[in-house]
Amino acid sequence: MTDREQQKEQLKQLIRESRVAERWSKSRRTIQRWRASGKMPRHIRIGSTVFYLIDDIIAHEDALTSTGKED
Repeated sequence: MTDREQQKEQLKQLIRESRVAERWSKSRRTIQRWRASGKMPRHIRIGSTVFYLIDDIIAHEDALTSTGKED
């Protein structure tokens, strides 16, 4: 695999902040506040655009998902 192909593959693993907001039916501002308060997974900033690794978002969702069991 060439360097260019590797870069393209890595970009496929990123999700924009705006897409996370859509996915969770929240405003971008809410996502930004959560990020500032440490409630979001690590992020990557490229220029003025914020990205998350899709695997980190899925893991975050899994961690927040209720099992339906009472403690």
